[in-house]
Amino acid sequence: METWSIEILIKTFKYIAIFSTLLYMIKFIIFSFTVDDSSDISSNFDITKNVDGSLDLFSMQSILAFLMGFSWISIVCVIQWELSIQKSLFISIVAGVLCMLLSAYLILKIKHFYSFINSDYKNSVGTVGKAYSDIQPKSLGQASLNIDGKLTVINVINQSDTEIKTLDLIKVVRYLNGKIYVEKDTTEREF
Repeated sequence: METWSIEILIKTFKYIAIFSTLLYMIKFIIFSFTVDDSSDISSNFDITKNVDGSLDLFSMQSILAFLMGFSWISIVCVIQWELSIQKSLFISIVAGVLCMLLSAYLILKIKHFYSFINSDYKNSVGTVGKAYSDIQPKSLGQASLNIDGKLTVINVINQSDTEIKTLDLIKVVRYLNGKIYVEKDTTEREF
């Protein structure tokens, strides 16, 4: 190939590398610091949405990972290692696919991790725990509950007309639409 076509190819790889890296970083920031109804995982740790055991190979995250790996390795192969275009493309495609698989695998593991955090809260009805914060009547607060054998601090709603103080015993009285409703536990207990 002529020198001008190699320069155009390198410039194209640089634009793809910079653009895909910027998009990847923006997506990472959005994923890390925002939550909306279309996100895969709620950062509140109360409800998991769209979490399954499948490998998301052709997600935006994976495609951007492929483009980043492909383009940056292409630049290294052509400029630093001075390989031919054919060898550079082969190595770059392999590197891109590996980045794509790694990204998809990491997302799968993150989803799997969150699925462990998000227990089946339907099993929490009748569970006794402690208020983690003061919870005003008919208000949102936090409580420490043992759900499915794991001690978990979660958001709860005080459905009673009585204020619940920090460290008061509470009892889960119902689970509805992804929300846990509690009341102050007045049962006498022997320790």
